[in-house]
Amino acid sequence: MKTAKSWLIPIAFLSLLVLGGCATTQVEYESNFWGSNDKGEINILLSRSLPQLTVLVDDRIILDARSWHTRRVDIRNVPIGPHRVKMFANSWQLEENFYYEETVMLGAGGRLPIAVGVPQYSALYWIYIIGLAIISALPTVVIYY
Repeated sequence: MKTAKSWLIPIAFLSLLVLGGCATTQVEYESNFWGSNDKGEINILLSRSLPQLTVLVDDRIILDARSWHTRRVDIRNVPIGPHRVKMFANSWQLEENFYYEETVMLGAGGRLPIAVGVPQYSALYWIYIIGLAIISALPTVVIYY
């Protein structure tokens, strides 16, 4: 009969995998914000989580090659008006390199959502994930038998 401890490792692994893939990053465009209404927010939502994502707004680095996966980036305290948003990621986990560039117009006190499609994960990434799952399950199988 299986004990509750035998399910602990797979559940912990799956929890870590799910939580690691759903990261939301919040950053400030300008840190000297005092509640003025002439600022807004840019919300970037990616179609899937991306490793090593770099985000630039008006050639200012907002997020620099974060090693964990990022699914959403909220940029607060952005001045109203036009802004150039650039994003890129180069990783072995993707089929091809990711690059996105767009000029957006931000209104006063508003939120501007930007939805961006991301390349598929590579075959090597899926082999890595499956291998990790098998290796993490081995101690449970060995201990059980």
